[in-house]
Amino acid sequence: MSAVVALVTAACGTSGTTPAASQLPTASVGQPTIQPTAPASLFTSSVYHYSIALPAGWTATSATAAWDGTVAVSHTDPFADLFSSSTGTLAWAYAAPTTKSLADLSAAQTASDAAAHPCPTTVEIDEPTTVGGDPARLTMKHCPTPGDTLIANTAVIHDGIGYFFYFQHSSNAGADAADVAVFKTLLSGVEFR
Repeated sequence: MSAVVALVTAACGTSGTTPAASQLPTASVGQPTIQPTAPASLFTSSVYHYSIALPAGWTATSATAAWDGTVAVSHTDPFADLFSSSTGTLAWAYAAPTTKSLADLSAAQTASDAAAHPCPTTVEIDEPTTVGGDPARLTMKHCPTPGDTLIANTAVIHDGIGYFFYFQHSSNAGADAADVAVFKTLLSGVEFR
């Protein structure tokens, strides 16, 4: 079965530049930041068969139903494993079988975001990474306009299953470097079962 990516994220807008991850601004005085911390707990998804190391101050809510790959998903749906920080930052994950390539899966994810909201049709950052030892695509954009909510997502395929990991933090662009570091820390703690 091929996953039809129809994703719902935070309200999104357009963006005009494509900075490299190393070019993201660092937080300045007075701007909210989130610093990566050592893992404090391990969450194991009984629905999607992966585990993720969560930093101190993060809580997890397990999905109660498996995603079928055909309906839109947001962090509030029963299809999503939800991770929340004490500062209001959110991350969530879900998965479904797919026959798509990683590039096609990631592109479909971006197109679905743009169709569901006024998100940009192109991302600010698109870079290769790994999740659980498998190749993955990490993309980032601001929604609805540059400087608003940072939306980062990663698509990865493991044993024919397309996994999606999302990250959302409402902050101005100055906090992005710290936010991206937190998301990458979360992704580095993923293991497939």
